[in-house]
Amino acid sequence: MNSTEKNDFKDRLHYPIDIKEQQKILDNSIGELADQFIKSNTVENREFLSYLTAAIYLTYKELYPNLSIYIPFRIKSDHSFMQNIKKEIPNSIEKLSKEDVNNLEDLFDTEKISDDISAATIVLDHLKTSDEKNLDYSNELIDELSKKRSKNLIFIENLESRLKDGFMDEEEYYSIKRELLERLVDSTYPEFTLERTIPYSTELEKLDNIYQEKLETANFSSSISKYQTEDLNLLIKDLKFRLSDKLEYEILRETLPVVLNSPLLKALNVKAEFKKDSKKPNGFAAIYYELNTPFGKVELQAQPNQRYYEAKKGSAFHSGVAGKQFNIDSFFELSNPKDDKPLDFYLKKLNAIPVDSLVSDIEVPKFNSEQEKKEFLRTPEGHRYMKSEKIKELANHIKIKDTMHFSDNHSSDTDSYLFGLAKFISPYMNVCSSGHTSFSTASIHQKNLVGEFSEVLRRRDSTTYLGNMLIERLKNILSTKGIKDSSYQKMVQDSLSLPREISKHDIIEYIHTHKDILEKNHEQDIEK
Repeated sequence: MNSTEKNDFKDRLHYPIDIKEQQKILDNSIGELADQFIKSNTVENREFLSYLTAAIYLTYKELYPNLSIYIPFRIKSDHSFMQNIKKEIPNSIEKLSKEDVNNLEDLFDTEKISDDISAATIVLDHLKTSDEKNLDYSNELIDELSKKRSKNLIFIENLESRLKDGFMDEEEYYSIKRELLERLVDSTYPEFTLERTIPYSTELEKLDNIYQEKLETANFSSSISKYQTEDLNLLIKDLKFRLSDKLEYEILRETLPVVLNSPLLKALNVKAEFKKDSKKPNGFAAIYYELNTPFGKVELQAQPNQRYYEAKKGSAFHSGVAGKQFNIDSFFELSNPKDDKPLDFYLKKLNAIPVDSLVSDIEVPKFNSEQEKKEFLRTPEGHRYMKSEKIKELANHIKIKDTMHFSDNHSSDTDSYLFGLAKFISPYMNVCSSGHTSFSTASIHQKNLVGEFSEVLRRRDSTTYLGNMLIERLKNILSTKGIKDSSYQKMVQDSLSLPREISKHDIIEYIHTHKDILEKNHEQDIEK
């Protein structure tokens, strides 16, 4: 069949939507997404985000001085943005094959890709007072939760005092544990069914059955075991963590609309729209708003400190889900190709050890005799030191490759590849919190490339020994080769030009000096 016959055959086929038109719409959509991503990564947008988060922070401080907040904010990495595109386009194509649609623009939803390029999280760290009289909110639930918090505090204080007495029979133990579990159930949203291996409600139900059996037989011990004492202490600790969880969530729900509707944010041409209230079985909970700004959309979340912790390091650990972790195994090889153990053996072990758990040589005291050294090695710190030495010995069996080889016969020196990879997968990250020099300013704490890369490699609340080997290599690259890289130099210079301390006066001055570009960008977005 010649090319003309092929074209005739294609022209005779019936498509629900013209192929060329589909291609044009997809090209335009991806082009617009790329433009938005580039716009979001400009110095101008990073500067705007700094002033925007400072405006939110200072408004909270002014309107609700009894609340202590901080605001982590970021711009997606190139890698994360591309992953979003790869995920959403197949979804749209699959939908296209199943539905009789005549408008691909309606089907290909680019908002899912672009609405969280820039994102921030308002974290309510703690309430500066536990006195419910000072919590002046219109929401009656806040008042109720505040009173429960006060009662739980008193209960915990009395119980801890009771445990210090050192004597408790088993019947009292079951009674106290039951009350602890009831308070924990009441302090936990029912949606959180997977936050613990055994939910508090299930544990309470089992306890009731055991307690009832013991009551019927009067089979109670005259004292409780160390395990049972520790059991109560762990539940007390859990209740302490949840004391303000629901209360802070409801306070955020009430205060957010007020803060986001403030004159300062309006002057920045920011319009806030409530999106959803999300609570997931794994313990994740957040209130979502979408901020329409002159530089595009910003996904805004609000979380109590406990929920933020669970999302970053706890039961809802976000970076642990499929597609979020980055595999670094390909950077390593055996130091000795004839090693009697495979490479994977060392990588698995070294990628399961938090680097901060190791004891360094400078932490080990100087010994005047072998006897002193032997005595030290018998202590818990000595055991940690010996374990650390074994880990370092394991690390001697592997090394970072000199050259990275790829399946398409392409290769690259490892330093260049690691440097480029770090820039590709690392998001732009900051935290807005209280200023160091004044309570009337917001401080913007910026992570550098090493800090951003470390965050990508972090596993829950730690960096592994394996990850740290790459981080140390990156530090070395930046202190030598990175200096010569023009794109990195621009990244550093751009970072230095961004504000670190922002007052309300600074925000007002920024609005006046950037009025034209703020209004121009805002009008362009409205037209789109």
